[in-house]
Amino acid sequence: MSKESRFLVDREEELRELRPLLERPGPTPILLYGRRRVGKTFLLNRTWPEEATYYFVAADATPEINRREIVEEVSRQTGVEHHPEDYPTWRSLFRLLLELGGQRPAAVILDEYQNLRGGDDDPDSQLLAALETFRETGGSRRPFVLALCGSMVADMEELRSAGSPLYGRFRWVGQLQP
Repeated sequence: MSKESRFLVDREEELRELRPLLERPGPTPILLYGRRRVGKTFLLNRTWPEEATYYFVAADATPEINRREIVEEVSRQTGVEHHPEDYPTWRSLFRLLLELGGQRPAAVILDEYQNLRGGDDDPDSQLLAALETFRETGGSRRPFVLALCGSMVADMEELRSAGSPLYGRFRWVGQLQP
């Protein structure tokens, strides 16, 4: 691993729990949240090998802008040109993310996920549909971690609630404390 995990302080338990998730047949959705500046991004970006990790951060912007930015970042990180107009929905974008890494194990981090939520264009049910389609089409054999990460604690806890389309889908949930 080229990113130094030795700079993590008091996060051994989280590392011990998170690292093996990239070895189990996927997809493995996880949820990590906590207030700002507690080290969520730092932790996730140092948990799995750099060559297997894809990182995206959502802005407080429209769904269209976030989808475009994520598609452009996929192109930058993979060196493969993708066109935002080919991914007009959350489901199509999530399918693209689920294919990252090809047949190799991969971890995709969607940071500040709460910025994707809300309004008429809710990504939660579209993510669930993409995960189910991925499983049905053979994606269940390749180790794949999809980390939803965010700092708006109430919004992120809502993803765990019985009213959420993602209820019961997370294999690991953590609220990072200072």
